[in-house]
Amino acid sequence: MSLKGYHRKTKPALWTTVPALGGKSPPVSSSFKSKFNHASDQKFGKPFKVVRRIRPRSRRMTKLMAYYNEIKAIFMAAHPTCEVHDAHTHPATQVHHSRGRAGTLLLDVRYWKAVCSGAHEWIGAQPQDARRTGFLCAKGDWNRAPQDADTRKLRELIKEIIK
Repeated sequence: MSLKGYHRKTKPALWTTVPALGGKSPPVSSSFKSKFNHASDQKFGKPFKVVRRIRPRSRRMTKLMAYYNEIKAIFMAAHPTCEVHDAHTHPATQVHHSRGRAGTLLLDVRYWKAVCSGAHEWIGAQPQDARRTGFLCAKGDWNRAPQDADTRKLRELIKEIIK
């Protein structure tokens, strides 16, 4: 039988070279074995490349988040109940940033709301109602800090934190 494009195998089948399956293993020189016994050795004449992982957060952001967590703890102690629920019976467990977290807004306490997890989910699921009640900023203002003296002070504070 002749198949167009078929070429006869020139190597032995894989199952004949696997010792566990009863075949013979291919001959391997001792110099080949010694090359791969140590990680410090070279593979095919090239040094091993050490792969470094990417940092989950930059050094700058790590410092900023450490400061943010300190301020957040003070804020949560001062606002123990949820600001969304009228009766203020639910304990606040999270901080909602009503204008976003970009740049100076991360540390701008003027736009923080102490909320419970249910209220935080409601704000995300119902943005129109949240805007009407003042828990979200107007469209177009998200992640935009106002140009005022407080924002300039926060910018200077951030420069001091990340030094």
